[in-house]
This record gives sequence, structure tokens and C-alpha cells, in this order.
Amino acid sequence: MPCARGMRVATGTPGSGCKASCLHRQLVEEYRVERHAWEEQLEAAAMAYKTEEADFRSSHPPPMFKDRLIASRRPAPPEVASLPTNEQPWAGVA
Repeated sequence: MPCARGMRVATGTPGSGCKASCLHRQLVEEYRVERHAWEEQLEAAAMAYKTEEADFRSSHPPPMFKDRLIASRRPAPPEVASLPTNEQPWAGVA
């Protein structure tokens, strides 16, 4: 008995020969179609993420490292420098 692919059943038992081969091919083809659709969705999501990230970075530029370095080496203003430091705030607690 020929199947859709023109093969003949080698043995008369169900699930062998043509039927099994055609079913396997059909499942493989369905998997390829589903995988292709999934890969397209994944690529679209990745592109959307990259676009969103680029938009965020363009609207929120990172601080300049040199400016941060200069700010960290700047001495404290006199009103802050004159405040007492509490290195051990628990020392006076009984």
C-alpha cells in the first residue's frame, strides 16, 4: 500500500515501514516550523530589548569617570569639615 511519499510498507505490521517513516518526517517538519517561529520571536524580542536599552542609554548618559574622580578628591566644605566625627557612636552608650 503506497503512502503519501510513494513508499510501500515493508511489513504488514502497523507502526512500521511507511507509516512510521511518514509520521517521523511529519513530526520533524512540525518541529522545524515551530522552532523557526520561536527563533523569529526570540530575535524580535532581542531587537526590542536592544532598542529599548539604546533609548534608555541615550536619555540617561553615564556619569563621567573623571568628574567622579575629581569630586572624590575634593576637600569637604568648611561647614562639613568642622562637624565632629562619630567614629565610635556606641562608645558613650552605657
